[in-house]
Amino acid sequence: MPGKRTWRLIAILVFIQLYAVQLLSLSMPDQQRNWTSMFSLFDLTQVIYTVVTILLTRVAFMRYYRQKKWLMLAFGLVQVVALFIVVRFFLEQGLTVWLFGKKNYYDPTFPYYIIDNIQYAFVTMFPGVIVFFAEESARHKERSLALEVSRKEAEMQYLMASMNPHFLYNSLNNIYALVESGSSHAGDAILQLTALTRYAISENAALVPLGDELEKVHQYIGLQSLRYDHPVTIQIRKEVDTSTKVPPFLLITLAENACKHGDLNGWPVTIHLFEQQGQMVVETRNRLGRSGSTDSRGGVGLSNIHRRLELLFPGQVVWKQQFTETEFSLSIQFPLHAD
Repeated sequence: MPGKRTWRLIAILVFIQLYAVQLLSLSMPDQQRNWTSMFSLFDLTQVIYTVVTILLTRVAFMRYYRQKKWLMLAFGLVQVVALFIVVRFFLEQGLTVWLFGKKNYYDPTFPYYIIDNIQYAFVTMFPGVIVFFAEESARHKERSLALEVSRKEAEMQYLMASMNPHFLYNSLNNIYALVESGSSHAGDAILQLTALTRYAISENAALVPLGDELEKVHQYIGLQSLRYDHPVTIQIRKEVDTSTKVPPFLLITLAENACKHGDLNGWPVTIHLFEQQGQMVVETRNRLGRSGSTDSRGGVGLSNIHRRLELLFPGQVVWKQQFTETEFSLSIQFPLHAD
């Protein structure tokens, strides 16, 4: 149902359509001002069929324009024209005659009535188009604002995941141990920690190249591996171009969730990226640790990814997660974007 803002816009447009020309003519110096002549029985009927036509036009655009179904949109608008003619005929050639003995058209021929009303229908449908695009503009602004808020939340969650005291302490402690032992990997570890921090602070795009996200995932894995005395294996199988766009922190959050709640001792985490019918598909699978089931079923990190994707691609995201006592798997599909 239209909101209050939409109803206000409809009221303004209906008033303009009914009275704008009359008000302009009455404002001319040589015109006699007869305000009562502006209001008639057929103004009321015009308000009724104009509002109905605006709402039907809005519905047709909402159903088909957003999905770019142009033929269906054209067919829907033809139906609106037909309903306009039927509703106007019922009101002004039937109901007003029955109630007041008045009709708007006196003995018109059928072709003349149809042609005249088709022309008038298009004039009346135009405010409906204005209403739809005004709503679309407002919806886009609200969605952009919500996406920005969600992205900021993702940045903070990522910073908390990568820079929380426990993780930072372990990373710095392990880096210090590498320095003390004279390991050549100490410098790389410092660069990885610096790069991850910079990425979390500076990245503000809604979509980033997959190559950038993969690079940061490998840096994250490198730092995580310093925490364990056994290999940390995250197998990433990529079957899409690195220029493909994905939301920032998408893969990092999936990797972080697996590292935090998965059993990585001898059990690799798998991330599979591929294209399917114009959709980007991301599939992950990992063995659950003892405390991993709760967050893996729908923790804050995964919920944030889901919400951000819905803001970016409303109604176009397929999210499937499955868990057993020992394993968690997730499949995400959203529209493929490439440069």
